[in-house]
Amino acid sequence: METHTNIHSLAPEILFQIFSFMPYNEVYRVRSVCKQWQHMATEHIYLSIKATRQTVTVKLGERSHKRTIDLEAHSYDPIHQVIEFKPVQVTEHAGSQGPDQTSQWSIYQRRMQIHFSQWKAQTRLPAAVEDCLTVQEKDLALFHLLYNPALERTYELPSPASLLPSKQSPGDLHYVGDRGLILALSYQTKASPHHNLFNTAYSSHAIHMGVGVPAPRLEIHWVRATLAWVVSGMAPHTPVPQIYTERYASLDSKLAHSGCYKYDLYSNPVLEHIVQGNDQIPQDLLKYLQSHTHECHTRLSRIQHMLEGAGVDARVIWKYSFAKACVVSNGSLLGEEDVVRRIQVLEEEWRKKRQSLTRRLNATI
Repeated sequence: METHTNIHSLAPEILFQIFSFMPYNEVYRVRSVCKQWQHMATEHIYLSIKATRQTVTVKLGERSHKRTIDLEAHSYDPIHQVIEFKPVQVTEHAGSQGPDQTSQWSIYQRRMQIHFSQWKAQTRLPAAVEDCLTVQEKDLALFHLLYNPALERTYELPSPASLLPSKQSPGDLHYVGDRGLILALSYQTKASPHHNLFNTAYSSHAIHMGVGVPAPRLEIHWVRATLAWVVSGMAPHTPVPQIYTERYASLDSKLAHSGCYKYDLYSNPVLEHIVQGNDQIPQDLLKYLQSHTHECHTRLSRIQHMLEGAGVDARVIWKYSFAKACVVSNGSLLGEEDVVRRIQVLEEEWRKKRQSLTRRLNATI
């Protein structure tokens, strides 16, 4: 009891000093000691991120045609434990003078990744383990054991072609999100002096005709991320609760009273409502959700549910390129059921191989 009392009576400045020597994932873990520690630990993580100018990076495209934008911590919501990051500057990574029109076209409506600057991909196994493996076994172990879902998670951008002709005006905010974050973006139809704009593409007609008519430019406004999301890339087994949990619970309750029980949590209208934090459900949102109950599941959520039903960790989706292609870009010839079956087979093969290697190495891999 005395030790318990001493721990709780530590001066705040001493606790902050102790936290400064700990990685964020350890600080996040010890926050559960008591309410005081929870408040101080989460505040420390935010203040440290802001003071050291840690960034969230949004990555568009792949390889030599990659476009990135860095966002710095701007504010913190202690109630929901959400950090808001806002753009700093755009950095282009190109192996040539610049991407061609075709590569730009494929970028703007396809894939995006969002990473925190302290996330680092591991590239090596312990030396004692590597020395006991064949080349093929080493490659297999590297692929599975060093897999980090946070680093591989891929998002699909909304297409400007589907947004601009709608009732919404160019420049209106649109949202992309999942359990741990929400990103706000807009498409601009005219050139803008803002530094956080991506000149993303040329229109399909312009590409077909060979005419250099620029398509809308993508502007990233902010990323709101939970502390759990920040930590998950450093400690992959960290559970990531639903961002704005209370707001989603309130929305669920109100929709249930209106007879609406199924909806896509990350559709643009729902994310807009969650971000605004309104107590009442607008009638247009209610009508939208009631008329789109058949769209309550996306390809991603359907595959996730099937994997979970089969006893497979749904986060392994991002481990396999064929699953990414199915979920994000429609670039897979495999159907959803085929993707699930293939993942099941590969994960089961790895489970058996891991057991065999563990017995041979007389250690837990």
